[in-house]
Amino acid sequence: FVPPPRDIINQLKSGAEKKSDIIVDYSLFPQEAKDAFEYAVDIWEHIIESPVPIYVEANWRSKPKNVLGSCGPSDYFTNFKNIPHENVYYPVAIVEKLSQQQLTGPGLPDMIAEFNKTVDWYFGTDGNTPDSLHDFVTVVMHEMGHGLGITGFFYVSGDVGSSAYVEIGDLASFDLLVFQQGEQQLSDTSLFQNPSEKLKNALTSNALYAKSPAAMTQNSPYLPRLFAPREFDDGSSIYHLNDDTYGVGNENSLMTPYISKGEAIHDPGPITRGIMADIGWMHMYISHHQVKDIEEIKPLNFEINIESNFAIDTSSLFVYYSIDAFKSKKDSLPLLWSAESNSFAAELIPKKNASTIHYYVEAGDVKNRKFTIPSEAPRELYAINIGPDNIQP
Repeated sequence: FVPPPRDIINQLKSGAEKKSDIIVDYSLFPQEAKDAFEYAVDIWEHIIESPVPIYVEANWRSKPKNVLGSCGPSDYFTNFKNIPHENVYYPVAIVEKLSQQQLTGPGLPDMIAEFNKTVDWYFGTDGNTPDSLHDFVTVVMHEMGHGLGITGFFYVSGDVGSSAYVEIGDLASFDLLVFQQGEQQLSDTSLFQNPSEKLKNALTSNALYAKSPAAMTQNSPYLPRLFAPREFDDGSSIYHLNDDTYGVGNENSLMTPYISKGEAIHDPGPITRGIMADIGWMHMYISHHQVKDIEEIKPLNFEINIESNFAIDTSSLFVYYSIDAFKSKKDSLPLLWSAESNSFAAELIPKKNASTIHYYVEAGDVKNRKFTIPSEAPRELYAINIGPDNIQP
């Protein structure tokens, strides 16, 4: 038995305010299954932060004998407000959290789940699961982990590996974390053409890791190891932690692909919580009004507003700028707190020969994560033109 984290237990006992609101629409569930499901939901509600309700459709159905349950996002979106990475697909519940607006409602859930009613379940919440029964709370928590974003688009077909959602090459937010040997990012098409046999070999290398900064602060110095067996297992490969690494009784074993009878895991574990932070559940919101062009040399003032789910690392706040579009020259300005503007601020006095200044903003948090605006900087940059205004409106 791996109980919920002590801080979560204390919050459950005290009736502390939840960080999110997960609303479940049950179909044909017996009451004892509903009660156990709600206990699992309570744990997630004290971990996941969202200003928008998360709707779940839960079905009690007959399924094949070896299937305990399933859950996944009902939809994915890309290029929305506050997206961390352009052209990457995020599960709808994360999109709503990041954009801070409701995209779905009770009639269109954020995730859809099914659980096998023919399984011999233990519906208790105390972790005293008999060796002859499967712990229902554990399976609900596991499957909801997938619905909340531990999933993606990598797959193997024949001799090639690929990723696809709408088109070949589409990636989910989790997919950006997948690295071979912790060094080669599988979404990097300069390393792994998509589709290709080389990508298939990586997906079945038994050497894949989640390069998750937030998880690594909990698991230092080791990268979280993913389940990537030599034979690709659709439904298990990539989107689970390695069962051999995080075995029975390990605090990180909830999101491994297998569960035994009598095994009760009521804690997502620090690695899973870190991964979920990095796929969008714990974010940094940076807002900035782009500095306008100027006709004559004068100080340029940068004002940056930052809101962060984790504490801000104030030593990592910079405006990076260049007079040659970062081709060879780069400089930086530290962003310091300004009580006058109620924001982080910096000032730059351009040199006389400067005609265009390109810049971007970078900020970090205490989990060693870096965020930029524009979001794809330094590939994308802001520009300030200096000189006479000869550009037609």
